[in-house]
Amino acid sequence: MSDNKKGILFACFTALLWGFLAIILKMASQFLDSYTIVFARFSIAFLLLLSVVLVKGRYTTLQIFRRPPWMLLAATVFLSLNYFGYMQGIHLTSPGNAQILIQWGPILLALSGIFIFKESLSRWQAIGFLVALCGFTLFFREKLIHLIDSSNEYIEGNVWTLFGGTMWAMYAILQKKLVQRFSTTQLNLFIYGVASLLFFKPADISQLGMLSVVQWAIVVFLGLNTLLAYGALAEALKYTKAKNVSIIITLNPVLTFILLGIMSEIGLNWVDPEQLTLLSVVGAVGVLSGALMIIGGKK
Repeated sequence: MSDNKKGILFACFTALLWGFLAIILKMASQFLDSYTIVFARFSIAFLLLLSVVLVKGRYTTLQIFRRPPWMLLAATVFLSLNYFGYMQGIHLTSPGNAQILIQWGPILLALSGIFIFKESLSRWQAIGFLVALCGFTLFFREKLIHLIDSSNEYIEGNVWTLFGGTMWAMYAILQKKLVQRFSTTQLNLFIYGVASLLFFKPADISQLGMLSVVQWAIVVFLGLNTLLAYGALAEALKYTKAKNVSIIITLNPVLTFILLGIMSEIGLNWVDPEQLTLLSVVGAVGVLSGALMIIGGKK
């Protein structure tokens, strides 16, 4: 299998995990505050990854903590702010709305691939970007209209989400450079560990001691999601172009809306359902078509 195909598969896996993420985060926000949720996600991911490293005897991986490069320190701060901004956005608005606005991050990453990493862009791929943009406009038409007339809390949530998307793009740009020098395990182990320390003080650890079995299952899932999604993302950035990764990741809102629709149909009203119209479905097809045009290049 070629490196490009490996990168695309890793990016697809990340998009799938993030399709579930917004829904589960909204559920977790009903019994934990944003600081504690972010702390739990990072700390669980760190402990799981550290266990794997120790079991396999890869002790040299821990050397990254001795003299971390400044780009890794900056990437850790950026990803930490992304987690908190996105969590606040979901808490103050809805999973569907947050998924719309967080796509600002992948868009910035795609632009960085062209202007920073000097990745080529064919005419066919440029058309694909336009098709995907039109698809998103149709798919999220009702949501975009709703943003014009919103409460102060809703607007605050939107600002937090856009901030989180910007921080994610900054993280991804640095990660794209870092994976050329360090293994993804080293990078993620450092980021998860240091980010856990950053959120340890503002988090309310006492809340975790009062969780039920189901609530703990949700928290553990969030930690696993962090570990697997960002591990796959780092591999994707290593094997394929940034613009390919960004457009695949932008598909995760479609997955989120589909999952919300399925939950509504079978009566699982854990979060407020999102309404899909025929226009939204047409838009989803446009997003998928545009993604295929960009990934496939001239084929």
